Amino acid sequence: MRAFITVAIVFFMLNACKKETTKSPTATACSKFSLEGIWTRIANGPNGDPACIGEKIEYKDGKGIILSEPADCKFKTGDIKWMNFSVEKCTILNTYFTNPALTTVGFRDGKISFTDAATVVIHGVTYTK
Repeated sequence: MRAFITVAIVFFMLNACKKETTKSPTATACSKFSLEGIWTRIANGPNGDPACIGEKIEYKDGKGIILSEPADCKFKTGDIKWMNFSVEKCTILNTYFTNPALTTVGFRDGKISFTDAATVVIHGVTYTK
């Protein structure tokens, strides 16, 4: 019994003195999956354009390029949709229209979260591989 108590005390002391080095849950989720590949827009966020459901984006070499889009979507094939993915911050620059006429495009920081390896939500918009 004494040996068991000694082992338990040593284990407790080692763990109590161990420096905390784990990543935040968000950073872990972003580093756990890859953004590389072709993604299809399947759902919009609160300000998303329903005409863009079905848009296809390929993320490689640090940029998400639109491969195809539905006819009424204001984004066009070849446009950069995403860039500067930060695994540490779980953010990505995401394009958006800066005016009501949908003629001027800008970039904004967007939160990114992976549901699993094949589903990602970027600034409230859901995509699947």
